[in-house]
Amino acid sequence: MTLRMLLLSGLAIAAIGGLDACKRQAAQSAPPPPPAAALPLTDVATGPLPLAPPPNALPPAPRPRIGRLVHPRTHYGYIDRAYEISDVFVDAPPDYAFFYDGVEPWVWETDDDYILVGEPLFDGWRYYFYEPGAYYPFLIRDPFYAYGFDRGALVVVYDRAGGVLPSYYLDRQADVAGRYLARSETLYRQARDDPRQSVARDHWAAQRPIIQADRQRLAQQLTSNPEWRDYHQARDVQDRAHWANERMRRAALAATTNEQLNNPAAVRHDRREIAQARTDLRQSRSSGFEPNRPATTQNNLENHVAPAFATRQTGPEAFGARRHDEQGSLQQNHRAAMLAQMETNRRAGAIDVRRAAAQQRLDSGGQESRRVVEQAHERRVQRREAIFSDGRARRVERAQVRDREVHVAEMQARRAEAHVQQARAHAFVAEQATAMRVEHAPAALQHAVPAAARVEAHREAPQHQPAQVSQDQVQGQDLGQGNGRHAHDR
Repeated sequence: MTLRMLLLSGLAIAAIGGLDACKRQAAQSAPPPPPAAALPLTDVATGPLPLAPPPNALPPAPRPRIGRLVHPRTHYGYIDRAYEISDVFVDAPPDYAFFYDGVEPWVWETDDDYILVGEPLFDGWRYYFYEPGAYYPFLIRDPFYAYGFDRGALVVVYDRAGGVLPSYYLDRQADVAGRYLARSETLYRQARDDPRQSVARDHWAAQRPIIQADRQRLAQQLTSNPEWRDYHQARDVQDRAHWANERMRRAALAATTNEQLNNPAAVRHDRREIAQARTDLRQSRSSGFEPNRPATTQNNLENHVAPAFATRQTGPEAFGARRHDEQGSLQQNHRAAMLAQMETNRRAGAIDVRRAAAQQRLDSGGQESRRVVEQAHERRVQRREAIFSDGRARRVERAQVRDREVHVAEMQARRAEAHVQQARAHAFVAEQATAMRVEHAPAALQHAVPAAARVEAHREAPQHQPAQVSQDQVQGQDLGQGNGRHAHDR
């Protein structure tokens, strides 16, 4: 009887163990819950994706404060944290979008409140990386530079290959950094306060290769930069353990989306990411390492760090003072640990609530949610149509101005051509008249010589005629006198 009871007990224990193993296997194979902030993609057509203004088109803004890092070896902390956040989203679409300044920025948000905001440019994307609770980003990256910030102070500038540029670039790029920083604060507040919109599936399908290429380029920069690689590897285990759950959720969402987009190669890659994330999670738990939030990149400025060396006292009084300080430090550490644990529990509860709400939104799929989404997208279409109509009106006005300018230019050209033709006609008439004068010059000369002779003869004729009259008068007088003398003799 005792043996039978022992056998039955052993079978029961084995059965319970088998059930537990089945439950663990089922839990491991079950799809992870969706990200808490994720909205499903929509099939509503919204037209082309508006582009954000380049840096020189942004409104002027104050230049940021220039800070100097305490330890230069930490200058890769900002871009490395941005790489971790960008990489954890794998190939997943953005969680939601919002409208600002005629643009549709996209937002990725982790369950522990790290935020990545991206807006499309003509030659790529501009990314803003925020830590939890910070409305200023710790890194802003465009297709040419990346700017590292510490509580609003510009502390490092990276080139497009991820290398740290010399310190004079802080002042050289301060104007662009100030414009980016001013825009980043507004983007953060708009992302938190404005209504959230679903991203159009067509837009994500068109922009996904560009965003994925940016992430791969960032990974290649990490691999090819020895200093950055050393910095990253020193924190890789802790970071991978922290991001394991988030990476698993994002990879599952990416796999589902890529299946809908009929991209089997991307689906296979996403499934490998899910398996790797589960492996990282198991290893961190088996080693007793609990995933915690990575160390913040902020608070690394020189003027906010205690001196590296302090004057040491000696003697019993100094020992008692140090002992008192150590006890006070332990108490402070204990209180800080309790507050941190309470904050962790609060955030965990908030994450569970948000995740449950997201799951409910995805599972319900009711008419009310569809109506809200359709209304939101209808408003978005109306906004974009207004923007496009305004743009069309401006283009028409500019075209009319150009037409008027062209018409005026044509009229001026015609007038100039008429003046040229008229001048040519006058020149032709003058040339013909000159030729005719040259051609008739000999004949005119022939006629001119006799005429001149006649004129000369006519001019000389009156001179000879008075002389002849005088002679005739003399002769007459002589004749008269002779006749008188004859009469007198008679």
